[in-house]
Amino acid sequence: MAYNRKNHLLKVKAVCELYEQTHQPDVAMAVTYRKVIYPCFYISIGTLSRYLNTNYKRELRELVENRQPVDPKQYTIF
Repeated sequence: MAYNRKNHLLKVKAVCELYEQTHQPDVAMAVTYRKVIYPCFYISIGTLSRYLNTNYKRELRELVENRQPVDPKQYTIF
């Protein structure tokens, strides 16, 4: 499980990109899941379908836009 929303969305992004790279239209989703996704991420097929339906690009963009420093005078390391 992810520590915060940003890390969760980054994992969703990694899973979706791997699925998009390896999935072929004539092959069932379950086959791609068994041979590619599960050995890398150890998630269930239900979680995979939920990840594929998540609009991670929009949510990551919103997180970056809404991120504001607590104290603007304080320096940040990152």
